[in-house]
Amino acid sequence: MRDGMRASVWAAVVVAAGVMCGCGNSPGVTGATQTVRAALRDHDGHGGDTLGISVNIGPWEKDVQQADGKHLLALWQAAVTMPEDYGYIVTGVDGKNVVRVAAKGGAVVKLSGVVATEQGASGWVYSLPNQDAWASYRNALGMSAEYTVWESGGGRRVVARGTGASGFPLEAVSTISDAVEEDSEEGRRLGALVMTAEQLRKEGPVMQMPADAGPRQLAVKVVGQMDPAKAGVLKPWFDVLEGKEGDVIGNGAGDEVGMLLTDMVVDEAGGTVTGKGLDMRKMPFAEFTFTGTLGADGGAVTLKMTTSLSGETVVFERVNAKGALEGNGVTLRALDEARRTALDREAALGKKLGSAAAVALQGRVVAPAEVAALQAGLVTEPLTGILTSHGKKAGGFEGLFSGNTMTKRIYTWMKGPLALRMVEPVQGSAIYIAGGGVSDESVVVINGVHRVMLGEIASGASAEVTVPKDLEIMDVRIEARGYMHARGVMLVK
Repeated sequence: MRDGMRASVWAAVVVAAGVMCGCGNSPGVTGATQTVRAALRDHDGHGGDTLGISVNIGPWEKDVQQADGKHLLALWQAAVTMPEDYGYIVTGVDGKNVVRVAAKGGAVVKLSGVVATEQGASGWVYSLPNQDAWASYRNALGMSAEYTVWESGGGRRVVARGTGASGFPLEAVSTISDAVEEDSEEGRRLGALVMTAEQLRKEGPVMQMPADAGPRQLAVKVVGQMDPAKAGVLKPWFDVLEGKEGDVIGNGAGDEVGMLLTDMVVDEAGGTVTGKGLDMRKMPFAEFTFTGTLGADGGAVTLKMTTSLSGETVVFERVNAKGALEGNGVTLRALDEARRTALDREAALGKKLGSAAAVALQGRVVAPAEVAALQAGLVTEPLTGILTSHGKKAGGFEGLFSGNTMTKRIYTWMKGPLALRMVEPVQGSAIYIAGGGVSDESVVVINGVHRVMLGEIASGASAEVTVPKDLEIMDVRIEARGYMHARGVMLVK
């Protein structure tokens, strides 16, 4: 197993925990189970466990990075049962904490990862390679590292979001003081106040929040009026930002793998736009907030937008002939009703599939001597959709998903993901990868949630990932840890 895999495979759900020791000539599951439980455990104020955690340890396999045979790896799966409603603070408004309920009482959160063991002088020592068991869960929730508290009179402060032991991201809703659920009527009213207050420039003065902004709107709200002296240059920009159906940021791959902007507030007088959005570039989708500042110095107009996605910033420098904003390979354009309806459908389906409990996928490498017989009995279908790599269009790989096991063309990529977002979800019994040469370790991820690790694929070999037949497959991502060579990736019926 390569160092890159240790750094990133299962990064969402593996954690550097205290090691535990087991004795004997072969490792058991007790020490590994205790290590995983310790990594996932949350503690209440009195030190007692508040979560119900069950753990299953898979078979041990040799760590191919270590040649001494004393280092082994196993996949673990855990089911964490929430004893009551758990959530997190989205924002604070005038003494109230607006809380998003992430898991109802009795809900089961399923996680998986890799546990390592090494044979020492006194027995087997267990550990989890990376650092945060709950990172992917936070990302799926769209949680940022901090939130803003708005105080009466318009003052605001940023509060770092704390986590419990092992990075557990949620709090029991019953323990959050002055909590107001986000989806309640009061929560929507407070959310509207925040949306209005966030019209300001990021570095500008804090605006007095209105006493009541009414119910939270899901469209674009325009406040203020642009400077008449600048209307000639700014109006085309505001026309894009004020589209009543919202906007989408894309890079040419397709709206379905773009960033959908909603809940927008456009301040023409202040030259700002704020709001929320949904990042659909990668599953599971992530919600985010954004702030944009429109400047017009010397006749040159720019729009600088910063999102809560790790501080990601995009700069738009011109309005193109199609009426979209352009900059550095990306565009921002207004949506019409039909396109917005289609994207809302895509977003709803992606949220549903991307929030499903992880299922155990079975992956195996098919030896060269077995490939011909296996392929002779396969009923395969092509996979069609939008191809991306690192969130950008990946041209030239369309033939890889044609469903033909006999093609001779070999497609190659390295150290990164190749993802296919389906036009419509598909169902089948397996994903088959027809090998095209020696390939390093890889991870196959379905819908951003269900994943399996594949070992090295020898020349002439192939790989097969078995999936539940009732699983709707919307997104297939193959993450190469080194080089990946394949003649085809296809659905097996």
